[in-house]
Amino acid sequence: MGKWLCLIVTFLLVLTGCGTDTPTRINTLTPLTSIVVTSAVVSFPAGTSIQLTATGDFSGLFTRDITNQVAWRSAQSFNADFPADFPPGRIKARERNTSTTVTAVLDGITSDELILTINDAVITALTVEPLLPSLPLGLSQTFTAQGTFTGGITFDLTKDVTWSSFDPTVATISNDFASKGKATSLKIGSTEISAKFETAPTATASTTLTVTAATLSTIAVNPVSPSLLSLTTQAFTAKGTFSDGSSRDITTETGITWTSSDPAVARATANSITALTAGTSTINATDGTVSGTSVLKVTGGNLTNIALTLDKAVNNALIKGTRSRVTARGTFSNNTSRDITGAVTLGVDNTNASVTPMSGNLAWVQAAEVPTAAPVKISASYGATVLPGEISLNVTEPTLNNSGLSIPEQSLTLASGTSARLSLKGSFSSGTQDLTPIADWAVNSGTAIVGNVGLDKGRVHAGTTGPSVIRASYGGQTATTTVTVEPRTLNTLTISAVTPATMIPGNEKQFKVEALYTDGTRQDVTEDVAWTISDSNIAKFSDSVADPGLVVAVDIGTATLTVTFDGKVDTENITVSQ
Repeated sequence: MGKWLCLIVTFLLVLTGCGTDTPTRINTLTPLTSIVVTSAVVSFPAGTSIQLTATGDFSGLFTRDITNQVAWRSAQSFNADFPADFPPGRIKARERNTSTTVTAVLDGITSDELILTINDAVITALTVEPLLPSLPLGLSQTFTAQGTFTGGITFDLTKDVTWSSFDPTVATISNDFASKGKATSLKIGSTEISAKFETAPTATASTTLTVTAATLSTIAVNPVSPSLLSLTTQAFTAKGTFSDGSSRDITTETGITWTSSDPAVARATANSITALTAGTSTINATDGTVSGTSVLKVTGGNLTNIALTLDKAVNNALIKGTRSRVTARGTFSNNTSRDITGAVTLGVDNTNASVTPMSGNLAWVQAAEVPTAAPVKISASYGATVLPGEISLNVTEPTLNNSGLSIPEQSLTLASGTSARLSLKGSFSSGTQDLTPIADWAVNSGTAIVGNVGLDKGRVHAGTTGPSVIRASYGGQTATTTVTVEPRTLNTLTISAVTPATMIPGNEKQFKVEALYTDGTRQDVTEDVAWTISDSNIAKFSDSVADPGLVVAVDIGTATLTVTFDGKVDTENITVSQ
């Protein structure tokens, strides 16, 4: 017996929607047996409307609101009716001192009658709220209307009045039932918002709506959740969305404040964010009460040591008037080392040399034209907790030997669109000096182009097919070489990695690119290809101008390195592990 009772109870629970008063779906198994119509108000003035509710009883097992399903009937529709543009169950009074009988019908079941009375109250006052509102362009304001009737009765007439805007170019106001009384701003200015209750007697009320300039609604900070190596700097941007739906770059606008939640991890100088130590910090762009954020992860360890090198100095000596690229390499707490020249402060302790930081990781040390015998101490410092890196440089005044200039790269052949680097060596009474950065480079004949500024000094760019004579001058002497451009058709590009085999955040890896031509010749085109990395949060270029193909790992993951040249493409996966 207990088993059958359990089954019956389970069946009834299924029929009743598992015992809830509001089933999750319309019940089609349990028949509707009765309908009850209710209303919070049964007596209301002419011209007003009230909401009725129909509740269905399903075989005594459960009840449900069926207001939207029933067919509504008003026996005396001249006195009160259900307008077609009203929601189901909303009835409007028409004639004073009358009544009507209301029923609801569904599935052949008719409710008991509800008698509604349209009383003889007439309106004596109409008010509109809010009074004198101010609205930012693009936003909306909902107005309400309150009526006072004879006998001191008050009634919400928001849905029963007719709304209008004196200047609809400034703001419009809706008379659709669902959004009735909702004003939408369209342009800066002011307009009179009016409500009219169209009964006898007619009542009107109005207020002035002022539309002001659009206000800032949200701020989006980019990049979103980036990873940065310690000692590197990234420019963040802020995009503001306004109340009128417009958006614009507000990165540097007055009122925008940039902050870092942890200044020990990252420092904010306006929108320029410098990563300092490993960790995370929230970057905020704020204007008044509106703020946008991005969570920054700083990788690559903390700086522990700085070392300096001079690429053109021989035995830490430069000849007067010459210069050398200076590089600062940092050692970090995660046992990585990388170029940090662009992050350190470089200095010298006397006038025998000067140091000039350029863009990125490029900096030059220039030997004085008239030096003294004192050595120059070059230093690189970062913050107060890491000892500066130092290197001593002697500036010498040897004599350039007769016929002392030479260009080691002789009789080069290049494919169209490629380049190669030439160098100038000077033979002095004290030894040999690389004079490439200070020589005067020019083309004697032919269509090739040779760089004569900055890092491009001595870099020859192929012109049309044929030979070109390139000269380099220093100290009144000249050396020449011939560069020949040959017609070649590119077959493939090949990326190869020089060092190291594996990468962790902060490690550098040098990539080279070789072009193979259909005639079997090969040429290094590392400086000629276009380089891209698919995800700068995984890896980025150390300095794409000063060091083409030098990649530094940023965070754990895999990114794709792509090179493109003369219609050919090659790719290489860069995997960064911990």
